[in-house]
Amino acid sequence: MTRNLTAVESRHFTDLLRNFLLEGAFKRRYTLNPMKLKYSAVMLRKAGVKFQVIKEDKCLVNIKFEKGVLKIPLLDIRYCFERLVRNIMALEQCCYQREAYVCSYIKFMDHLIDSAEDVGLLVRKGIILHGLGDDAAVSNMINHFCKNIGDNYTCLGYISRKINHHYENRFNHTKASLKLIYFPNIWRGTATVAAAILLILTFIQTIASVKSAF
Repeated sequence: MTRNLTAVESRHFTDLLRNFLLEGAFKRRYTLNPMKLKYSAVMLRKAGVKFQVIKEDKCLVNIKFEKGVLKIPLLDIRYCFERLVRNIMALEQCCYQREAYVCSYIKFMDHLIDSAEDVGLLVRKGIILHGLGDDAAVSNMINHFCKNIGDNYTCLGYISRKINHHYENRFNHTKASLKLIYFPNIWRGTATVAAAILLILTFIQTIASVKSAF
């Protein structure tokens, strides 16, 4: 996947901010009426999806999903963030309808975040850093960004499809549930393995006793 490093001439200040925000963005193919992300962060965690912050990449839109791991660059939300994003989204709706990278990113995050609990999960994973007081404020802000915004094109449809397929695979749910119940930490995992070994040894001893009786 190549990076879009081509110098772009800015038309005005908002365009300059957009170009700065998208510096180093991956080139992605836009799709019409794309697959949308169906599941929130908390729901995805129940299907075994892991969340990881990309520290070395500063471009917000360079999201990856590889081997069950959703990798997202750090989203640093300050009080000026909302005004900046709204201005850039309005610009993209007007001038960059088929290159609306920021709109695509915000729509993706809107689907990923349904509640303060989703924000809290992403904060704990280091993906979101904010100074808005509480996680509910972040959730409300993200969920209100996309009102009255067209949803015909996106550059993250392929990633959304991969994530949806991962969630809808029942095996991933079973594996995640077993891990959560029996291996939530090293102590529980050690106890589970020890209990399994003890059970196997008891079974072997029982078989040996039955054989010796005959």
